[in-house]
Amino acid sequence: MPQLINVIKGDMDLVGPRPFIISESKKIDKKYEKRFSVNPGMTSPAILNVGRHKYFDEWMKSDLEYLKNKSIIYDSLVLLKTVRFILKI
Repeated sequence: MPQLINVIKGDMDLVGPRPFIISESKKIDKKYEKRFSVNPGMTSPAILNVGRHKYFDEWMKSDLEYLKNKSIIYDSLVLLKTVRFILKI
């Protein structure tokens, strides 16, 4: 619920790169800084690919790929896949 409040306030998006703990975000390599140019999201393609992204760099590349292809249709697909993922658990 707190994340939904942050979405309503405009501090987060429904879909976007997952936020880091502040101490972790200071350690991120400069080549991944672009992921901080958008609001963090409640869900992301990287979350749906849990198990595929075994390494941190793969996770970051997934976030950058999302930013490159970001659109309303893509976000809608991620949201639908997230609902399906949650309901399977």
